[in-house]
Amino acid sequence: MKTDLQRQSNAAHGFRLWLTSLLARQTEASREFSHDLLCTLEIYESECNRRIDGVPATQDLFAAVVSARTLARMLLNELLDWNPDLNASCEPQTIPEMAFRLLRDAVELFEASEQEMSTYLEQPVFPARVTELISAAQTVQSLA
Repeated sequence: MKTDLQRQSNAAHGFRLWLTSLLARQTEASREFSHDLLCTLEIYESECNRRIDGVPATQDLFAAVVSARTLARMLLNELLDWNPDLNASCEPQTIPEMAFRLLRDAVELFEASEQEMSTYLEQPVFPARVTELISAAQTVQSLA
């Protein structure tokens, strides 16, 4: 029997494979969004698998999860800007709904993972410019 984490990992993996096959046919704007989405989903899939296997996180992974959470929130906002009628409460029927579901689930997992990792790892330290960008992104998200 598959666990929720296994299903999430499989969904992220399948969506990444499908999206990768479309990159060459996308416009520059959608390719940039897709690239960021692919990076986020790759970290999401990896984090699902790490938790399934019960492997402790590394300091580098902690930093990646924190960054991916911020990026996932920004992508969610962008997706909602492009598709204001997205219905997050139902089973996904369209590609934007599936991307939304994956990103929403990724944010939830990243937040849980950050809590877990903070019990045995030091908070990630980012260079000043990255920290400013993350802070600005979080401010924008809180205003939305």
